[in-house]
Amino acid sequence: MKKILLCLAVLFIFLGAASSPAEAARKRVIKGSTGYVAVSLRRDRLAVLFSLFNLSRVTEASYSLSYLANGIPQGVSGTITPSGQNSTNRQLLFGTCSKNVCTYHRNITDARLSLTFRLKSGGTLKKSYRLKV
Repeated sequence: MKKILLCLAVLFIFLGAASSPAEAARKRVIKGSTGYVAVSLRRDRLAVLFSLFNLSRVTEASYSLSYLANGIPQGVSGTITPSGQNSTNRQLLFGTCSKNVCTYHRNITDARLSLTFRLKSGGTLKKSYRLKV
């Protein structure tokens, strides 16, 4: 099912039907100079899922998820080094986990996912998503 959704999203991109600023309520795939980025919300809307494809021209990708939970700023950030892999997936929770017990934040607002790619050519590419949780 995920492969079908991904293929349909890629088809829409080539036909010009997909918009650049993606809402995460539906999976969006954006083709840039780094390859593909797919962003969506988990079905229970307690996490953001994103996939990066065709990372052959990328030396490093960093991500940052920021949001307000009951009006309190929250977030997570990290870095991905492809090291031979051509794709990767991440799941970023709206909450915290300790010893396999997760506590999810409530009343999420102003959620944003920012991705920054450092290219082997020396350039930098940035992509931001406003998420409707």
